[in-house]
Amino acid sequence: MVLIILSSKAIEPYLLQVLYCQRSITKLDPNAVTVCNWLSSKQQHKHARRQCARKEQHKGPALKTRDRILTCSLEQFAEQGVGQVSTNHIADCLDISPGNLYHHFRNKQSILRELYLWFVADFMRFLRADEHQAVVSSEFWRSLELCFQLVQRYCFIFRDANFVILKYPELEADFREVVKQTDWASRNFCNQLASNGIIVAEEEDLQRLATNLHFITSQWGGYGAMRAACLPAAAGRRQTNDPNNLRLGYAQALSLFKPYISARDRDELLAILADYP
Repeated sequence: MVLIILSSKAIEPYLLQVLYCQRSITKLDPNAVTVCNWLSSKQQHKHARRQCARKEQHKGPALKTRDRILTCSLEQFAEQGVGQVSTNHIADCLDISPGNLYHHFRNKQSILRELYLWFVADFMRFLRADEHQAVVSSEFWRSLELCFQLVQRYCFIFRDANFVILKYPELEADFREVVKQTDWASRNFCNQLASNGIIVAEEEDLQRLATNLHFITSQWGGYGAMRAACLPAAAGRRQTNDPNNLRLGYAQALSLFKPYISARDRDELLAILADYP
């Protein structure tokens, strides 16, 4: 498995193509707030259907039903949690019959397994480093930013892992593979930073750095939800999302490298951190 980092000039148009329609990733938006989960179950289903209908109108070329099911499932799992979303809920959101959904996926486990594959493929696509070509530090940091956003989009994978494994033990091996691949990519990312002279660290420190990077990127979603619960309530409701969560997480991940950054690349890293207070 070989990793490459996209050049800075190629990144933006690449983003428009690589994650087709609903799988696209946007820039970090400090004002972006996801939908609160304080509606009743019936209201949630109506709201989800309206959201899906709006997206259907603006997404361009029609997706195949199978991909529409996966895209809707991804969004609903992330917003409401795997335990709160049933296959009937997904079918209702897409305005298709449960039988149509079961034609493509036997059960919710099958949907989850496919989303695991989606995540690993997209994760490796962004957090990849070419082992034979030196790149500038800005390309590494941009790649990390894109990867961090991706992990947050698939936040349910790590956030709901305990529930999923207890409820569907047959998915434990699939989840272990997700952890294995993301851990490998984090370690390869740090090794490539070192081999390109962007950071200077001994082997022991490099391994700890990679472990901390993997921990932050995979677990920040759960930490962000906990942190949001401490924010002031809005309209009498507990805050469920912190609009600055992604920015804070990315800054936290970048700050891991500050003690090891080379003199050559120090000013650039500090400048990026200054934009993420």
